[in-house]
Amino acid sequence: GSSNMNEWAMMSYLGRVNYNYNNKYYVTASFRSDGSSKFGKNNRFGNFPSMSVMWRASEEKFISNLDLFSDLKLRASYGVTGNDALSNNYAAIGTIATSNYVFGSGSGVIVNGANMNSIANPDLTWEKASQLDLGLEMGFFDNRLTVGTDYYSRKTTDLLLNVPIP
Repeated sequence: GSSNMNEWAMMSYLGRVNYNYNNKYYVTASFRSDGSSKFGKNNRFGNFPSMSVMWRASEEKFISNLDLFSDLKLRASYGVTGNDALSNNYAAIGTIATSNYVFGSGSGVIVNGANMNSIANPDLTWEKASQLDLGLEMGFFDNRLTVGTDYYSRKTTDLLLNVPIP
């Protein structure tokens, strides 16, 4: 017989500030701090900042005098997100699991045993993805025709990957 029980907990803090100056310049900054019981005691909390800025250039006199754009925006954002999606809620601590094995060279008798399921890692930490987005939006003919383009880049570090123990 066997039994199994899984528990985990998460705690989060989030703060955000928005600022708009003269309907031309926009800034948003946020900060998130997450704590998860899935990680080692040295890295329970991960901090994830983000920031975005936008300039509505069509509100500037030198752009509006062109009579070309009904809307023109430049924007940029950068942020970091975290992932705690581990298949094992106790991956940071050493665990064992039940396992059957064949005992004896020729008899083929199957017996119950135990094997290492995970190796303790107090430094197990959050998977992090940093993302950059740069964009340009243009509107013409009272925004009946709109064109947008974006550059997007994402880089993941500290990838959470479950590797079986031999």
